[in-house]
Formats: sequence, structure tokens, C-alpha cells
Amino acid sequence: MRSALRMVDSPNKDRAPGFGRRTPAADPVTGELYLDLKGLKCPMPALRTRKALAEAACGTRLVVSCTDPMSVIDIPHLAAETGNVFEGREVTDGVITFRLRKTCAPKTSAPKTGP
Repeated sequence: MRSALRMVDSPNKDRAPGFGRRTPAADPVTGELYLDLKGLKCPMPALRTRKALAEAACGTRLVVSCTDPMSVIDIPHLAAETGNVFEGREVTDGVITFRLRKTCAPKTSAPKTGP
């Protein structure tokens, strides 16, 4: 019996690598990781971004696209909390795109004060 499924060209073939994916996809030219989290609600964008950063190699740039308005607070806070670099964000047609860079140095903690 023949399968009713057939392969067709993706309508998104001209989009960035990782478009429409929930797991990071690497751009073979730039080495950037793309993570499409559009449609997910808080806290999922921050949790998925945290996981992607944890699995990324040092120096890797992560480009995260989401639509959750809380991500404007959560993603920059996550970068600071984990010791990674927040490089900026853009908002286009309701899609918020963040650029983060995975750092190699371990996070330093503030010295404890008091007795």
C-alpha cells in the first residue's frame, strides 16, 4: 500500500534556519543558533532559552524569537542571572527577537558580607 504522504518544498525555505522549530538549529555560515519560541507562554520561553544556553558551546550566539510579552523581562534577566551576554532585542510585527552570547567564564558571585 502506498503512503498518502508526499514530500513538498517547505514554504519557509527562505527563512532563517530553525524557523518553526522548538529546538535550536545552527546556521552553517554564521554558527548562530536559532530558537523559534513563538506562541509559547511564560515561563516556557525562558526555560527553553536557559536549556539552549546550557547546551551551547562557549562563544555561541543564540537568536531567540518569541511572542510572549513577559519575555521582554525574562530573557534579559536570564542572561544576567546565568552570566551570559545579552546583546539586544528587536520587535517586528509582534515578534520579539533576542540575541544572546554564551560566555565561557563561570558566573562570579558577590562576596558574602556579615558575620
